This record gives sequence, C-alpha cells and structure tokens, in this order.
Amino acid sequence: MKLILLRHTAVAVPKGTIYGQADVALADSVEADLAKVHDSLADHCSSIYSSPLSRCRQLAESLASRYGVQPIWDARLMEMNFGD
Repeated sequence: MKLILLRHTAVAVPKGTIYGQADVALADSVEADLAKVHDSLADHCSSIYSSPLSRCRQLAESLASRYGVQPIWDARLMEMNFGD
C-alpha cells in the first residue's frame, strides 16, 4: 500500500497572501492543474481523504471520479501548514 499526500492546486489569491482556513477559490488554471495531477498519479486508488475546504474538495472530487471512490471529508485536515 502506498500513501500519497497532495496539496490543492493554485489558489485565486495574490502571491504571498496568507489565507489559512479561509475558503478561497482555485485559480483559473484549475482544469490544466488537475490534468497535471491526474497525469502524475498511478492508475489505482482505493480511498481519498480530504479537507472539506472547497479548494481541496475540488481536487478530491476530481480524483474520486477518476478512481470510482467516494471521498472522505475530514475537518482535521483543514490547513495544517503543509505549504511551509
């Protein structure tokens, strides 16, 4: 079994903005960014856990659709400074 951690794709806020747990939208490049993520991952995934913030939900839902699984939303994953 392999564990893969992903951060959401680019967000629609000025560079350097600290947005923490604010529910900000993804950047206009979201479709291209999601395609890059899909291209870089394996062909199988048995489960997806995600923060419920919309920037994370969008990625999780996209991957869940690809793999035919239901995402599991977990508020404990909301902004844990993974970007540091």
